[in-house]
Amino acid sequence: MPFVDRLLRPIIPDVSTQIAALRTGELDFHANIPPEQWATLDNIAPKLLKSRYSSSCIMISFDNTKPPFDNVDMRRAMMIGTDLEGIRDAVYMGKGALHGMPLCIGTQPTPH
Repeated sequence: MPFVDRLLRPIIPDVSTQIAALRTGELDFHANIPPEQWATLDNIAPKLLKSRYSSSCIMISFDNTKPPFDNVDMRRAMMIGTDLEGIRDAVYMGKGALHGMPLCIGTQPTPH
């Protein structure tokens, strides 16, 4: 098994520069490509190995020790009445999976 002698993680604030660095092989790995860039990366680097996932999630939580959220029926109603798919589609451009945690929305791994 090979060992890593050195690991560099450059800070590249500009998204277009990140995409260019991946495309040209200047970067071997990048974990935070914005969803709106996925199609671009698919088109310009189709052989690049990809796995789509969310390294974090959007979470909305309420203080359930105080009214009205101390009532389990109120919390249940909020969960039922929340458009999880709409939030996912707005944030991840329709490319996501709804996970088990309330309002934890991300993209499930889909290796290419």
